[in-house]
Amino acid sequence: MSVIDPRTLATLRDLTVSAGILDPEFDTDTNTDTNPLDMTLVVGPNTIKVKVTAETGGAVKTYTVTVTREAPTVTVPGAPTGLTATANGPNQINLDWTAPANTGNNPITGYRIEVSTDGSNGSWTDLEANTGNTDTTYAHTGLDPGDTRHYRVSARNVLGPGDPSDTDQATTLSGGICARTAQVRDAIVEEVMEADASVTTCADVTPAHLTSLDRSTWDLTSQNISSLKPGDFAGLTKLNALILERNALSSLPAGIFDPLTALTFLDLCNNPLTELTLPPVLYDRFITNPLDLCRDDNVRVTRAARRSPPPRRGGSSTPSAAPRGYLENPGADSFQSGIGVLSGWVCEGDEVEIEITTEGGEVARYVAAYGTERLDTQDACGDTNNGFGLLFNWNRLDDGVHEVVAYVDDEELGRATVTVTTLGTEFLRGAVGECMVPDFPTTGETVTLEWQQNSQNFVIVSHDPDGAGP
Repeated sequence: MSVIDPRTLATLRDLTVSAGILDPEFDTDTNTDTNPLDMTLVVGPNTIKVKVTAETGGAVKTYTVTVTREAPTVTVPGAPTGLTATANGPNQINLDWTAPANTGNNPITGYRIEVSTDGSNGSWTDLEANTGNTDTTYAHTGLDPGDTRHYRVSARNVLGPGDPSDTDQATTLSGGICARTAQVRDAIVEEVMEADASVTTCADVTPAHLTSLDRSTWDLTSQNISSLKPGDFAGLTKLNALILERNALSSLPAGIFDPLTALTFLDLCNNPLTELTLPPVLYDRFITNPLDLCRDDNVRVTRAARRSPPPRRGGSSTPSAAPRGYLENPGADSFQSGIGVLSGWVCEGDEVEIEITTEGGEVARYVAAYGTERLDTQDACGDTNNGFGLLFNWNRLDDGVHEVVAYVDDEELGRATVTVTTLGTEFLRGAVGECMVPDFPTTGETVTLEWQQNSQNFVIVSHDPDGAGP
């Protein structure tokens, strides 16, 4: 008796007849490659008659062979593969996947489809606990424009669902201007209609209309706005000021202000907000400029993580262990006042940022201009466009000790501790003053200093090598 693997299709050439049953002169290989005999065996004993012919052309003898197929062990199915989520308009995401090769020795009867808003552990819920069919496609409908959803799929058999597939995500389309929050939609349509008489409804507004809008300020005060959608401000790249005062906003979608690349003023006063995440550039402006968030209303403002940088100028996307370059200004343990330039150079990078920390622990980070001509870096870098600089008004800080750190693509380049002294105001206007400094730069010489308002500092206006002064 032979035992056949229950997961394969048995053939007679797989059979083994116990020694001593057949006469020695007979060939027990009853099948040839040119005439195979395949059969499906049922679970349990299978009785098969085998006709055996002697190689010398002798008599034909028939033998009965019993083959037993063992019952398979049933397990849950393997994980589906190739899950793909694709947005289909503003309200639907389509799913597509491939059934698992391992069914667990039992037919697949359906699929479990899980959904999450962020893909984190503990956030998954059943979109469909059991589809009840073997279709490998599914349409998730009833979503809002700009909704992002994460998905995973598990196959089911008689024992239940198996392991889930890898995850995939998609975001529904913005749905055009008409799908935006009503108050934002109406403000956009009104603005576009002033510039283009052919526009009469939100359906007439195109992306080109948005990018051409020149209005610097939008005032949406007291519009009874209780929520905003992720794409409400998409395309408004020229907007400088946005006023959302006295509405009912208790939370905001992630990245809501990211498209507003020219925004310098944001008013969220008198909204029940407790926390706000701003894109890095906007957050840095908030720290040092009058972005009106009504801080006394207890709004906690945080800085969004910077996106991964693009491939650096040298062609490699892998950061170097230590960027070649220097933070030259300010110098370590130096004194600072007025308006000055924080500067240095670095051979390779995509973005240089300067971070300033106060004694109280507040941190602000600024993007420096990078790529200016520095002929003195030719030998070190092999090129000369390596300079960086940031014009900064030290009067914006409190008097005292501050730490300055330069970063290249989030890798530290250098740091310096400075002591800042101000004249008690961010920009002193109308003051005049002059003084002489004797024995400078050497004994017997004199320089004359004069207050210069545009640099908020004293500058040398004359030098007398004889020490007489002006």
